Amino acid sequence: MVSIFSHDLRNPLAAIKMASGLLGRSALEPRQERMLGHINHATDRAQRMIVDLLDFTDARVGRGISVTPQAIDLHAVTERSVEELRQSFPGHVITHRREGEGPCHADADRLGQVIGNLVVNANNYGSADGEIVVTSTLEPHLMRLSVHNFGEPIPPEQIESLFEPAVHSACLLYTSDAADE
Repeated sequence: MVSIFSHDLRNPLAAIKMASGLLGRSALEPRQERMLGHINHATDRAQRMIVDLLDFTDARVGRGISVTPQAIDLHAVTERSVEELRQSFPGHVITHRREGEGPCHADADRLGQVIGNLVVNANNYGSADGEIVVTSTLEPHLMRLSVHNFGEPIPPEQIESLFEPAVHSACLLYTSDAADE
């Protein structure tokens, strides 16, 4: 049922996206352009939420979440995600730090999804005026994304359930062997 509902939500969102695209082709006043930007951002966010809901449903029924690794630049993908998030959280300083070289094999969409979820959590649970630091690290056989805020540390009793749905997330660690690429 959740899957059907999620698919059915895509049609009105596609209509909104198409209409906003048509409006964007005409001359707009600055206020109208800002409003159109908000509409586009909200539509994109709703589309991502639908994808998340479908992923959650697939994972719960045992199909897992699809991952399509391809050659990417980890730092470029992270920077694009951070730039989008800066627009979503104009009151926060979101900094991207790079460590190591960037070329690797990963799913850019899934990485963007992870970064978005972690930054939203860092925003929601960190200090209101603190910086959020996103670090992308690539070493031989190790890719790491970390998001750090300057709020209260995660209580030790919550650490074990960090990656359960609807529970706070703090860090993702992904490793791969060169032979698997």
